[in-house]
Amino acid sequence: MNDKYSELNAEKILSTLHRLEFRIRERFPNSSLLDVCQEFNMIAKELELLAYTLKKPIWWVRISTWTFVVTLIFILVAGVRTVYHSMHVDQTGILRQLSLSDLFQATESAINDAIFFSLAAYFMITAETRIKRRKSLKALHQLRSLAHVIDMHQLTKDPVIITKNLPTDSSPERIMSPFELSRYLDYCSEMLSIINKIGALFSQNLLDEVVHRHVNDLSELTVGLSAKIWQKIMIMEKEIN
Repeated sequence: MNDKYSELNAEKILSTLHRLEFRIRERFPNSSLLDVCQEFNMIAKELELLAYTLKKPIWWVRISTWTFVVTLIFILVAGVRTVYHSMHVDQTGILRQLSLSDLFQATESAINDAIFFSLAAYFMITAETRIKRRKSLKALHQLRSLAHVIDMHQLTKDPVIITKNLPTDSSPERIMSPFELSRYLDYCSEMLSIINKIGALFSQNLLDEVVHRHVNDLSELTVGLSAKIWQKIMIMEKEIN
């Protein structure tokens, strides 16, 4: 099956981000937004590599898990055989009939052992998933923090003040033209969109409901922040026209 148009291409996402950095550099060479985009570029490369790595099995964990499970099964079988032999054969080696109390004692012991071994096996079998989930959630938290940083950069960019030029004493300095402000806000929106796509790489490479839920939360955050930005752009275009 050709996945060219059914899966996200990490290389093209990074290429788009790299091109966006050059676009910001050419139009706003001394802006803090350029610094944010440069740092985003470095983070994105690390996270793309992490998402690709998490797609692969962690063999040392899998080998350790199955070795542990096989050992548990061997111990359980050996324990059952030992208990069975001790309860059916007396000290002289003669078979004896089990009493009702002996049967209850053996059943209780078997149930307790089965519960303990099942929990231990479950803990080991899910170890790889938990390791990958922990790394993915840490990466998604990093992307979420970056999205809020980008939102802070567009927070004071008020299109009405720019177009009507009626600042107060406490207003931040406005040195951008309406066209430059439109470009600035658009760059912020594009970075938020790329954050969304990099987060989606973890959902694409991992079959984990917890990771999928956090990726969806990140998507809702970036879409909401981007919607605010485009509202500003639309207000500015309305004021200009």
